[in-house]
Amino acid sequence: MFWTRCATRWLLPNSGHGDACLAPTCCCCRLIDEDSSHPFFRRGLSSLFSKGEAIPTLKALSNVLHPSNQNLTPTQKIWQRWHFKLGHIAYSHIQKLPLGGFLDRVSMGLLRTRIADHPKCSACQFGKQTRLPDETTSTIKREDHLSSLKEGQLKPGDCIFCDQLESRVRGRLLHAAGRKPDKDRFCGATVFVDAASGYIHVEFQVTLNATDSINALDSLERSILHMGVVVNSYHTNNGIFKSKRFVHEIMKNSQSIRYSCVGSKWQNGVSEGAISIIASRARTLMIHAALHWPEVEDASLWPLAVSHAVQLYNHTPSGLPDGQAAKVLHPMVDILSTKQAC
Repeated sequence: MFWTRCATRWLLPNSGHGDACLAPTCCCCRLIDEDSSHPFFRRGLSSLFSKGEAIPTLKALSNVLHPSNQNLTPTQKIWQRWHFKLGHIAYSHIQKLPLGGFLDRVSMGLLRTRIADHPKCSACQFGKQTRLPDETTSTIKREDHLSSLKEGQLKPGDCIFCDQLESRVRGRLLHAAGRKPDKDRFCGATVFVDAASGYIHVEFQVTLNATDSINALDSLERSILHMGVVVNSYHTNNGIFKSKRFVHEIMKNSQSIRYSCVGSKWQNGVSEGAISIIASRARTLMIHAALHWPEVEDASLWPLAVSHAVQLYNHTPSGLPDGQAAKVLHPMVDILSTKQAC
C-alpha cells in the first residue's frame, strides 16, 4: 500500500475503484469542486469510488469533454480528445502531428495555441509520476555518446535489444474469460526493441523461465519475418538469457548474442527505456479507465493496456523521417495513419 500526493492532499490509491485527482489545476476536478453535493464533500475520499457511489463520480469525470464544460475552450477539448485517443502522449508530440500533415492545422488551432494553454490530464498526473532524483548525485549526458548503443545498426534486424518486465498482479490471458487460477496467468513479458527502427514487440509469459522465453523469441521472429526482416543478433542482460537452452536456441539459428556487463544495465538502455515508456503509458491508460469507468475497472487487464500502448507507439508518427516505427521496419507494409487508427 502506498500513498500518492496530489496538490496539498494525500490520496489512498486502494480506496475502492481508483483515485480521483482533486488538484485545482485539473480540468476534470474543477467540475467536482463546483458541485458541493458530490459524495466527497459528504463522506470523504474513501467513499468517492466505492460501490454504489461510482455513478455520480463517473458523471462528473465524463463531462470533461462535454460541450457544457466551461473550464476548457473548444480548442483545448480537441487537443484533450487527441491526447486520450493517442494513449496520453505529450502535447508537444501532438503539436508535431499537424506540422507533418497527419492532423488538420486549422481545427487544432496551431497558430494561436501555445503548449502552456493545454489542459492537464488527471490520469497523467498519477500514471506518469517518477521518483525525484536525490540532491547528492549529478548526472551529465555526453552529447558524443548519445545513441551510441545503436551505432552501426543501420538495417532492421541487425540487432534486437530485449529485456523482461515482471508484474506482481497476475494478468488475464488474452484468450480466456478470466476464470484461470493465478498460477496460469501472465506474470510478465519479454520486450524486444529493434535498434534500427525503434519497433517494439512484446510477448506475454506465464513464467519467465527458459522455455517461455524461447517461445517468445520464436514468436518475435515469426512476426517480423512476415515483414521481410530476419534477426541477426541480440543484446540482452544476464539471467535467463544466459541459460544453456536459450544460448543453444540462438546458436541453432546461426545468430549471435551479446550481454551487458554485470551491474551495467545501462548497456541495455534501449530495452530499459522501452519498458519505461510502455509501462508508463499502460499505467496511465489503466488509471484513465478506472477514473472514467470505475464499475468495470480490473487490474488484471494490464496485458491489454500494454498491448494497446505498444500498438499506439509503433503506429503513431514520431520524429523519424519515415513516420511510424512499424513502417520503418518494413516500408512495404500498409500502415494505418493516425486518423484511421483512432
